[in-house]
Amino acid sequence: MLGVLCNHILQSLYADLNTAVNYPAHHLQVFLMSMSIIAVNCFVLISGYFRIKQSWKGFVNLFTQCAFYAITFSAIGLVLHEVSWMDALKRSVFALSESGMWFIVAYFGLYLIAPLLNAGYNNLPDSKKTPMLLMMFILDVYLGYMHQSAEVSVSGYHVIHFIVLYYIGCYISEKPIKVLQTGGGYKWLAICVLCTMMHAIKVRFAPMAILFSFRYNSPMVLLASVTFFHWVTTWKIQNKWINWISASVLSVYLIHSQTVGGKVLFGACHYIHDTFSTIPAGLLLVATVVVFYMCCIFVDKLRIYICSPLNEKIVAKLNKKFTLKKTRTDYLK
Repeated sequence: MLGVLCNHILQSLYADLNTAVNYPAHHLQVFLMSMSIIAVNCFVLISGYFRIKQSWKGFVNLFTQCAFYAITFSAIGLVLHEVSWMDALKRSVFALSESGMWFIVAYFGLYLIAPLLNAGYNNLPDSKKTPMLLMMFILDVYLGYMHQSAEVSVSGYHVIHFIVLYYIGCYISEKPIKVLQTGGGYKWLAICVLCTMMHAIKVRFAPMAILFSFRYNSPMVLLASVTFFHWVTTWKIQNKWINWISASVLSVYLIHSQTVGGKVLFGACHYIHDTFSTIPAGLLLVATVVVFYMCCIFVDKLRIYICSPLNEKIVAKLNKKFTLKKTRTDYLK
């Protein structure tokens, strides 16, 4: 999630990231983008690695989290006359499909078909898993990214791209990639440096974009994402605070994507960037991101405290209503 914030802040501060400029600061910005662009892909790789296990509890928690922030920020928007009553109602009732946030819609689609993906992968013979992975790369990278087929996924803002990432996560959980088992961190940094060099060539030689651009299904972005993710799976970290924070990281995305939250974060970043010199500005930007991140986490802990009793009641009723009653024949069996 820190990567997502970094990515969005870089895009907000530096509109010339995809233009032909040649100075050290620009190359550093591209390097940081190359490091942070993998964040969204890694979110979905995590889902595939551990598998999405559908349950009423999981669905209700996801919905109420999105609905809570939709209602909260819609109310603020109404007070500030920035949204209409109809838009506020639509965002609040259809929090998973009318949020205006592409990631939420695509992830919700992935969540809905996860049982089918799990069954398909688990029942696929081992001999066919690698060829199937290659076919999915052709679907996502060649047809979607290189061939620019809107029917597939031009930029990766699509559930098809998420399905491919989900499958890769499943694959890594069972078959670690040998070439990435050692020196993963160095290899990831080397790929980011290579991406920066390719970007410098791309802005002058457009065909290079077929291999690298800041799109989630770009071949180099996918390679960087898988390399970083594979490296992280080798880490040996156990800490209750990480689990405590991770339970609320989606709130960071939800809050900073709202109009009010975005104004606070990006407004502060633009002020720092325009007011201070390079080194102080860089340090202050890092501090701003960390403070904003932690504030969102604490806000979400309040949201959990408020919503948990309601969630438990809703889940209990759904489980009771949709649990099939045993017949006399079932008891006899």
